[in-house]
This record gives sequence, structure tokens and C-alpha cells, in this order.
Amino acid sequence: MQGSQRGELLGRFDLSSTYDVIVEQTAKEDARAYAEFIKVDRKEPAAAAKWLDELESAIGGLSEMPERYSVIPEQTHFSIELRQVIHYSHRVIFHVNEAKRTVHVLRVFHSHRDGLTPSDAAADPQA
Repeated sequence: MQGSQRGELLGRFDLSSTYDVIVEQTAKEDARAYAEFIKVDRKEPAAAAKWLDELESAIGGLSEMPERYSVIPEQTHFSIELRQVIHYSHRVIFHVNEAKRTVHVLRVFHSHRDGLTPSDAAADPQA
């Protein structure tokens, strides 16, 4: 493929397009609670800090191509599409609002917890 053809092909895709990532209060509280558990109960403050830093990086990565992550298994219980990214033993649950180019991080749940319910994801990511 010649250079001009390649440029035309890639021109169809907005590769520089990013989303604003909004972390809802519930997700912040989930993350803080688990980090506190690591720090206090397990007595590993360095591990807690590392977990939070890496969680922040994983969430920040949602600003680019957030729809590359899978839809949650319990999707049939929700009126909006929810996706997840796995961070160690946790599921970061989020919604992509394509019209507003935003990603709303709703929860950070331990993966062994019972499935997500509509009351667990009560924030309104359409706002």
C-alpha cells in the first residue's frame, strides 16, 4: 500500500479521539476501602499504594478506546451498557457515553463478590 493510500485509510479513523474519564464517588469509596484493607488489615502500606497507583493508571487508560473491554456478564439486568476492566482481584465497572465522549467509572468491585445489581450502579452516567 502506498503512503497516500495508507493515509487515506487511517484518515477514516479518529485515532487521536479521547474520552473524559469521570470517577464517580461510589468507585472512589470502593477503591479507598480496599486500599485501607491492604494497608491496615494486611499491614502492607506499600502494597496498598502500589495497588492504588496501578488502579489509577488502569482507569486513566479508559480514556482511549474504552469499548475494547468486555461487557459485564450481568448486562441483562441493566438498561445501559456497562463494561469492565479487571485490575488484580477487582472489576472496574464503567459506562461509555459516546454522545458526550465520557467514561463513567461506577464501581470497583472484588471479582469474587456476587454479581452487580442495578442498585450497586445507582449513579446516572447519562447526566
